Amino acid sequence: MKKNGLLLLFFCGLSFLFYFLIINRPFVCDDYTVLKRVAIDKIIFIKGFFRPLSDFTLYFNYLIGGFHAWGYYVFNILIHGINSFLLFQFCSKWKWTDNAHKQQIFAFTASLLFLTYPFHNECIVWVLGRASLMASTFGILGLLILVSSFSQTIKIVLVCLCWFIGLTAYESIFLLPLMIFVITYKNRSEIFKRNIIWIVVLSATLICHLIFRLRISGGFLGSYGQNFFTERMIHYAANFFKVAGRLFLPPVQNYYWQAIVFVLLGGLIAGILFFFFRKFRTGNSERIFFYKMIVLLVVTAVIPVLFSVSTKTSESDRFLYFPSFFLCALIAFLMVNLLVNKYVFIIIALFLLSYNIFFLEKNNENWIKASDISKDIISTIKSKQYSKKIYIINLPEEKDGAFIFRSGLEDALMINGVNSDHIKIVNLLKRKEMLNLPEEIEPEKINNEIRIPPVVDIKTNKADSLTTIQAGDSSYISNDKESVILYWNKKSMITLQR
Repeated sequence: MKKNGLLLLFFCGLSFLFYFLIINRPFVCDDYTVLKRVAIDKIIFIKGFFRPLSDFTLYFNYLIGGFHAWGYYVFNILIHGINSFLLFQFCSKWKWTDNAHKQQIFAFTASLLFLTYPFHNECIVWVLGRASLMASTFGILGLLILVSSFSQTIKIVLVCLCWFIGLTAYESIFLLPLMIFVITYKNRSEIFKRNIIWIVVLSATLICHLIFRLRISGGFLGSYGQNFFTERMIHYAANFFKVAGRLFLPPVQNYYWQAIVFVLLGGLIAGILFFFFRKFRTGNSERIFFYKMIVLLVVTAVIPVLFSVSTKTSESDRFLYFPSFFLCALIAFLMVNLLVNKYVFIIIALFLLSYNIFFLEKNNENWIKASDISKDIISTIKSKQYSKKIYIINLPEEKDGAFIFRSGLEDALMINGVNSDHIKIVNLLKRKEMLNLPEEIEPEKINNEIRIPPVVDIKTNKADSLTTIQAGDSSYISNDKESVILYWNKKSMITLQR
């Protein structure tokens, strides 16, 4: 018990070490909208959306620390550390060898790789990412209980409870029953006989969840997921390759280099698998365990394939959180079984950890920059809050996948004590538009007209002091003397001098 306590403290401590820099950041984007609903409006259960467990924890954070963001990030970091510990326990208890030392090395390596894994950290660094974070907690906890030494009855009760609670956070563990059958599978002739009780109880759990979900959100998919099953099969085929690549590789803008690296990665994986299957014959316990772990990874990747992930930015990396448990376990398993020389093992392990930490901190830096931009926008607007009208041009949506203000500005201003009734967002600056702009956006003056790239034109009529702001098909007219125009120049929010 003492050893487990020290291990839990160790993993949580490492989690804080790697994510310490993101703690002192303000909220971003949708955070404000949900916090207003939960903390100010006191609304947890809403129609068209189903995240009650996440919302309850947000309210818990609010009761403890109000709108001080650090407490919310500490919660996420702590849960990530706990998840790493749960993975260690899962890998320790799901036996594939009689060599206890080898099993422990496997479990410890898998947990360290997962703790530092860089391509799922949207769950940790974004406050609302905790929905996927906590669903994964209950998913891996359920599997840990499954491979533990509890009686069959206790296993069934606790695993079903974990599944039910986890589904109130996020859909990423929806296929947990299939994972249970993969782990418990022994032979084809007894598959139905061994799992009949599981099938009945898991079916009852799913029915209870669907009833609960229907009563709260008014539908099974909700407004967020209604379009996930409307795409053509070619769309999901493309998503499969996106997910496969993003499990190993950082997002990049250049498709050409991405394709080259993906092919090289595929060749490396093929070579590793060749050596593994050459070493372990059919029927070997290591080979059976490997097959099962592969299936678990594939099952957990179904949700990311349906939801899609970005190959250009870190947006949607939260979908990779649950699959990353099994990806890291697979890598650790192959390392333990193929790298016989301990020095080679240590060198490869250090290389993989360095790779993880480099991209993890790079991604953390994007979120820190996004929060700094968010803070600058709010403080600039706050300094102009007594103007009769404020027009905001080029409000940035994101920074390399880290959200800024694709939504939530009005709620952010309210939480920061600013009345947003007199504030108008003229346009949102999308990533594609941003990439085509110079390092700093400079207004272009032509006679009595000012153009702010990429889409806004401002024209002032000196006769009646009226200013027309044109952004695509939308236009706004204001009194030149009583209005303030703010624009984001890719570095800070600036007051337009006219």
